[in-house]
Amino acid sequence: MKRFIVMIAAAALTVGAMAQAPVRGATPKGPDFKKQQQERIQAEKVAYITSQLDLSTAEAEKFWPVYNKYDAKYDELFCQRRQAYNGRKLEQMTDAECATAMDKLGELDRMEMQTHREYETELRQLFPAKFVLRYFTAESDFKRKAVNRPKYHGQLGQDYKNQK
Repeated sequence: MKRFIVMIAAAALTVGAMAQAPVRGATPKGPDFKKQQQERIQAEKVAYITSQLDLSTAEAEKFWPVYNKYDAKYDELFCQRRQAYNGRKLEQMTDAECATAMDKLGELDRMEMQTHREYETELRQLFPAKFVLRYFTAESDFKRKAVNRPKYHGQLGQDYKNQK
């Protein structure tokens, strides 16, 4: 019986290892690779925030619709920020194009700050300030962990090589 359990565990570990994210330099498979990657990161983000906030069912029913609304707004602002360069590298842009891009980026910064204020206000109407601050802290922690991990590393909750 022990052998059987060990064999099942080994098989599970093997399958898990094969399902890991690609190693740096590996070629993405399929046309939907980037979309799948974004969906995976979003799912990890939701799981991380849920675990950090320890949401009850009633809290989750109030929180996630607000979160989804503002997440969509932030995504739109992010897309606009990327378009400010018109798909060109900085070195290829003229001074006039750089000035236009800077104006656009400044306006997007103001829009992002206004969106953040609206989001915070709406959350504070639904939840105590301690909960809202705990949420923003969890969001910030997730972003920091996502930025600091190598692309080929596994789950976000794990620190790569015990980073501090």
